[in-house]
Amino acid sequence: MTINTTQFEPPTDECYRCGYDLRGIVNDQACPECGLLAERSRRVTDELHETRPKWLRSISIGAIVILVSIVVEIACVMCSQLVINAIQERWHNSGQWVFRIIPFGVVLGVIIFVIGVFLLTRREGYPPADLGDRWLRRWLRLAALAPLLAVSLAAASFEIEVTFLIRGITGRPFEWLITAAAIASTVGAAPLPLLLFLHLRGLAKRARSAHLAEHCMIVGIGTTATLIYTFGVYELLEHARGLGFNEHWTSQATTSLVMASIAIVVGCLFVLWSFYLLLRFAIALTRAARHASRKWKRDDRAVSHVG
Repeated sequence: MTINTTQFEPPTDECYRCGYDLRGIVNDQACPECGLLAERSRRVTDELHETRPKWLRSISIGAIVILVSIVVEIACVMCSQLVINAIQERWHNSGQWVFRIIPFGVVLGVIIFVIGVFLLTRREGYPPADLGDRWLRRWLRLAALAPLLAVSLAAASFEIEVTFLIRGITGRPFEWLITAAAIASTVGAAPLPLLLFLHLRGLAKRARSAHLAEHCMIVGIGTTATLIYTFGVYELLEHARGLGFNEHWTSQATTSLVMASIAIVVGCLFVLWSFYLLLRFAIALTRAARHASRKWKRDDRAVSHVG
């Protein structure tokens, strides 16, 4: 009888930096290929301080890029009108192009955000961790495209409206674009905060920070619930007359004002909380990358290798 001996073979023991087979090399010996101590490559835990410095730098840059995207979006909302007014005062014949500053800024902010998400969800190169969160990373990347779709539709509808105004065409045949943009930015993007902070929660748990992991869970669930609530309020106010409410209900009724105020206040709260958490992650991951890099250099026995 032939015995299948493959199941008795020892597991692969590869260098974590260069992939060299380390079987037969003891912990205090260096990898013959890159000079890193074998002990540094034999991971017995998935804690973040044991991982590659390059990967830590990548995800720390991802967190920073996401922060930059939030700043760009806020600056666009708060300052774009001031910029438009300044341009129109200086150049009276600026034309309609000046109004394209707003959609351009919003689209730019979302593109920066998507880049940040893709950096934050890069594969680590450590199979147990990569297999454990691969579906979460894939769904997060997919969900990050929803805001991009939303702003693209909104920018397209804005462009059509400006063109119609220039040519003196009446009517709004592009109304469906605005509705589609609203759905994509609320319902479509609703899972995004939850997926993002679930991913960050996984990183916090690997860093053994239960406090940070708990905050990620609260912000993820809270922000997603706020987006769904905001969409519900938007739909209610948009179709108030069709639902039998008074024509002035949206602007004068106490209920509608309270509902809109709750959406604004809670939304601002979770935006600030999200920014705070992302800032903490960006700082912590940057420090962890530097610390890991120092450890790898310390354990590097290759004279010619810089680490």
